[in-house]
Amino acid sequence: MLAYNDQYVSNLQSASSPRKNLSHRLCLHSDRCRVHSGPGLLRVSVCGAGLRGPAAPGFRGAAGLHFGDPFRHCPKLRDAGIRVAVENYNHDTRDHWKLVSDASLRGENTFELVSPILIGEDGLKELETVCWVLDLCDVKINDSCGFHVHMDAANFNMDTWKNMALTYKRLESVIDSFMPGSRRDNQYCRSLNAISEVKIRSASTISELQRVFNNQRYYKLNLEAYSRHRTVEFRQHSGTTDFTKMEKWIRFLNGLITFAQAGNIPSRTSLENLPFLNDKEKIFFKIRTKKLAR
Repeated sequence: MLAYNDQYVSNLQSASSPRKNLSHRLCLHSDRCRVHSGPGLLRVSVCGAGLRGPAAPGFRGAAGLHFGDPFRHCPKLRDAGIRVAVENYNHDTRDHWKLVSDASLRGENTFELVSPILIGEDGLKELETVCWVLDLCDVKINDSCGFHVHMDAANFNMDTWKNMALTYKRLESVIDSFMPGSRRDNQYCRSLNAISEVKIRSASTISELQRVFNNQRYYKLNLEAYSRHRTVEFRQHSGTTDFTKMEKWIRFLNGLITFAQAGNIPSRTSLENLPFLNDKEKIFFKIRTKKLAR
């Protein structure tokens, strides 16, 4: 089981399903990404990184990944067993990885790498393989890149929505501490500080809760994703090709959502006291906090 502790099972699986049934999807690209889940089973997608290299005709502009001519690098992914295609910019879900253009990032020759839905531990292994290939391709990241995660929210009730929003808001300073300064409050992942807890608690529908967030998607917690994808999007993480960082963040969010199904985190809860992290996960985020405090 993917458990954050003995009480809370990772949201990437059902509480009763074996670990092999864990399901998620990854999207490596700029400030967008999706995650989906079905009944009793959470599916997740993440995205955000930067690849830079020689110019590729038709793929100028900005996107999560900078690594030159996408046609040249597709064979490297395919040689590693990754199904991938170069496509024009789109929001369509595919059954393969896709490299698309994106104008949201700074820099030249930037691209988006978007995953299909990845299933269980095999899906995590595929993600790890992709990260290895990105390293081989000399992928570069800059501070305009984001790693976004969409979690399936199709079966959330209002208590889960409100608990999740309250928990993220109350943990924002903790999360900020293990994020780079560029991801603590910028135009693409705004702080929740100004969001009213009273209004969150009083919302009776998802539409009302979205209005509390001003019907804007550029918050660290994007509720607008529900209207299009039936997901909730977490936009705060910095762009990365580091598999460990990706995996730990995905599991952190899964734990947060699982916890939100039963309650919310009190104000001023410390990293040490987070109930949905195990000891090793706490150590990982403490190390990240220490490094980013320098």
